[in-house]
Amino acid sequence: MYEESKDVKDEDDEELKHKLHRSKPGTSDAEDCNAEQHFTEPPPRFNEASLVKELEERGIGRPSTYAAILSTIQERQYAQKIAASHAHGDRVCCD
Repeated sequence: MYEESKDVKDEDDEELKHKLHRSKPGTSDAEDCNAEQHFTEPPPRFNEASLVKELEERGIGRPSTYAAILSTIQERQYAQKIAASHAHGDRVCCD
C-alpha cells in the first residue's frame, strides 16, 4: 500500500510544526537529564512448589498430573533442576 504525497501544505502540517519541540541553540536536553546506572535482574527462578502454584493459577493440569508434568519438563530439557544452597532449596532453571 502507498500513501499519496501532498503538494500543498494544509492545516495539519502547520499544527504539527508548532507541536514539535525545538531546543534553543547551545542548549541540550541531556544537560537536564539525571543519569543513574540501573541493572536489570533476571526473572526469579522457580522451585518445584512455585512451579506447581503457577500451573494451578494458569489452569494447567490437575493435582494428580503435576508430578508427571514436572518430570516431562525435565526429561525434554525445557528446564533443569539445579541444586542450590540448602537455605533456598532446589530450583528449576528454564533456558
